[in-house]
Formats: sequence, structure tokens, C-alpha cells
Amino acid sequence: MPQMKPPKIWVYGFEPFLDYAENITQKVILCLQKDKALSHIRFDVLPVRFESEIFTKPVETFTPDLVLGMGQYPRGKKIRIERKAYNWQQDKAQNPGLAKPIIKSASDTLSPNWSIAPTPTSWRSYNAGRYVCNYSMYQLTHLAQSHHFNYAFIHIPKDFSLEPAVRFVKNCLTNQGPQ
Repeated sequence: MPQMKPPKIWVYGFEPFLDYAENITQKVILCLQKDKALSHIRFDVLPVRFESEIFTKPVETFTPDLVLGMGQYPRGKKIRIERKAYNWQQDKAQNPGLAKPIIKSASDTLSPNWSIAPTPTSWRSYNAGRYVCNYSMYQLTHLAQSHHFNYAFIHIPKDFSLEPAVRFVKNCLTNQGPQ
């Protein structure tokens, strides 16, 4: 019997942003990249900018089967499994107070098609925030509809322990797909 090819997986996190000197998602990616069992996965640390190409270009060039986005949030004790993205962007640095649609004439909200099951260290959230995490989540949830890949987004608290965060993400990747 021929062996099945592993799915093409893209995982992204972000560089430090605003007043944060580091970003836990960047640390998680650096740890996961060292794991030989995950060598078939593409990992990227992205800039924190409202630019659609940052998120759409990897999908168009890499054509993943599965995409997992990760963002950092300032407080909390558990990882948030985000279930709703909103079609609006608000760049706090450039235009505080000015909000506009991410994609004109698109749905007000979108839900990712990959539902990660909560664990004792995580919970479902229905508010991805008002910054680039929501922007990326909306862009990629919208793109998943036309490019036929599974997508999920998680937020990791900035003070979450690194080892459990890495373990949580690795578990998501090894038990991939809609649940």
C-alpha cells in the first residue's frame, strides 16, 4: 500500500508588537521548529501589520491543507481557542478610533472551519480582539472558504509557560483536522 503524504501545514505567529519586548508565539515557533517530527511543517513569524499579503501570499504559494494561527494576548491563565473573527480593523498605532471593514461587502463575522477541542489549559473564545490577530483570522477564515484548507486561531497569554504552550500546539498539529 502506498504511504499517504502528510498534510501540508502552515503555522504562524507574530513578532513582538507595540510595547512588548517579546511575543510568546515567536518563542513557541522557535521551539517547534527544532522538533524533527514536525520538519514537514512550515513555520513563520510574521510582522504585526494590517497587510493582507502577509497572510494571503503564503496560502497562495504554499497551498496548505491546514493553517494554525497564533497570537499573544496580555492577560489570562488559559489558551483561547478563537471561534469568531470580525470584519473590521482598527490600527491603534496609525488611526486610533478609526475602524473600517477588512473585506468590503463580506460577512460581518466568520468562524474558522477547524474547531479545536478545549482542554483543561484552554477555552473557547468568541472575540479575537481588535488588532492584527482578528485581522489575520478574518483574512484566513475568508480565504479558507475558497482555497479549501482547515483553519484555526489560538491566543496564548503572554505569561503562559512555554513548555505547556508548545505541548498544546504540538497536540493540535498531531491531532489535526476538524473535531
